[in-house]
Amino acid sequence: MFGSLAASAFTPRTATAATSLLLTGGCINGWMFRIIEAWKADGVAATAGLFAISPFELIVMAVALRLLWNAQSNPDATSLTMPALAFAGLVLWPSSLAAWVAIVLFGFWLALKYKGSVRAAALLFAGLGACALWSTMVEPLVSNVLLPLDASAAASLLGWVRADVIRTGNIVSVDGHSIVVLAGCSSFHALPLALLSWLALRLAWDRPVDARSGWIAVSLALALVAGNVVRLAVMGWSPSAYAAAHGAMGGMLFDGLTTVAVLAAAILPVPRHD
Repeated sequence: MFGSLAASAFTPRTATAATSLLLTGGCINGWMFRIIEAWKADGVAATAGLFAISPFELIVMAVALRLLWNAQSNPDATSLTMPALAFAGLVLWPSSLAAWVAIVLFGFWLALKYKGSVRAAALLFAGLGACALWSTMVEPLVSNVLLPLDASAAASLLGWVRADVIRTGNIVSVDGHSIVVLAGCSSFHALPLALLSWLALRLAWDRPVDARSGWIAVSLALALVAGNVVRLAVMGWSPSAYAAAHGAMGGMLFDGLTTVAVLAAAILPVPRHD
């Protein structure tokens, strides 16, 4: 009875609208802690930094919504009712963790049930949730393994031109100057989101996404890791180099190069084998 009432109240298009609102609301709930903290720290000026929300996150969400609305077959209202209600309960719960977990679960449920653009959109939303859980929950648990890898790579790079480089764990020291590689500076911190953005842009621009395009994703990942290691090495060179690379201008340059790399990789065609 409940399913029949839902079916009469919701057409396929309104079911799509409800799905879009639920997933978007889940993302906003997931970002709420960042938004509040950014507002406390910077006030109105936080708008310039998008309240600590990555532009890549907004790109992925926008592409996912576009795919959801452009789908040839919309979610079915009857079968969507109970999962949507359960998801809505987690969305309304004042917890970023609950919101991201709900997005991952609801996204995978949609991906298993539907095909085409709906599946692609659902997987992008699930990917957003997974990236958030990676940076907030999983990465801290494995940081004792990942951070020394970055420090070791930066120390090795510095060691090619200097003999006074010492690395201890995630600390790189050069002639009395030391840097500590933290999670936010890790090559693996933003890498999942950058790759997800690459995937979203390829879908948005109707570029092939298959096994043959895997080399592009691998090349992009290697380029982003290499770029971050170079930045860490520059920061470890001297206090003045640290100030330049870690300051506002250095951050803008690094973010700009990262964006260019993602955009270029998203545009690249898949090689043809005749």
